[in-house]
Amino acid sequence: MTNRHIPPKRLSKEDWHNATECYKNGESTVSIAKKFQYTQAGIIAGLVRMGVSMNPTKQEWNSQEIAVLKGCYPSLNAKELPNLLNGRNEQAIKSKVSRLNLRKSYGDIYKGFSQIPEIERSYIAGFFDGEGCVHIGKYMPKGRKTSSYTLHIHACNTDKGVIDYFHKTFKDGRICIRKESDRRNVLYIWEMKSQKAMAFLEIIRPFLKIKKDQADIAIDFQRTLGKSHYITQEDLEYREESRLRLIKMKNHKIPNSPLAFKS
Repeated sequence: MTNRHIPPKRLSKEDWHNATECYKNGESTVSIAKKFQYTQAGIIAGLVRMGVSMNPTKQEWNSQEIAVLKGCYPSLNAKELPNLLNGRNEQAIKSKVSRLNLRKSYGDIYKGFSQIPEIERSYIAGFFDGEGCVHIGKYMPKGRKTSSYTLHIHACNTDKGVIDYFHKTFKDGRICIRKESDRRNVLYIWEMKSQKAMAFLEIIRPFLKIKKDQADIAIDFQRTLGKSHYITQEDLEYREESRLRLIKMKNHKIPNSPLAFKS
């Protein structure tokens, strides 16, 4: 018996609007297709129907562009650089930054975040206390015998404007869209990880009421990473203990958190 071709699900007008915004913000059609569980060809065709001007075929970076990127990236982020780089989109710039190993140091990240006024940080902390999540992910990278751990923070809401505020204020992180079958509304999620997540927690920590203990665990956890290329058994035990402590605290304090993670 041959399998019949099953057409992709239909996306709503709101889905297409969100897909358009994702593309304009620099996400690739491959990433958008995965996000909306759709085919890449279908996403491209849909964006064209929406009147979106598709980016031309990728071109090799020239020496002048690379020099501009190396000179400007520590002070300008990927959203501010397209005008200096012949209109290259945000995703292309981030990919090149990663390949050139131009990632910002923790000091640069913290300095940028600490410029946010205290009154805004207090608002952000209040929102994060109620709608945020601190999470340590555990993974098993291919070809390795030991687990890898990564710090994540998330803020979620059904109001896209609130999540856009986080993204605009910190000029970093990424926005994900989740639509559960049992939910009427789309859930928008803003997230950051690793050093950026630690810097975020450090600048809002003085204003946190509910998640201050979780922030302390996460900050201490992140500070222990990258100190040495050699990972001891003691290091692994501490990281796993930190992950489990966060899970236990979340289960105790906010059992109905809108985000559920597999441990």
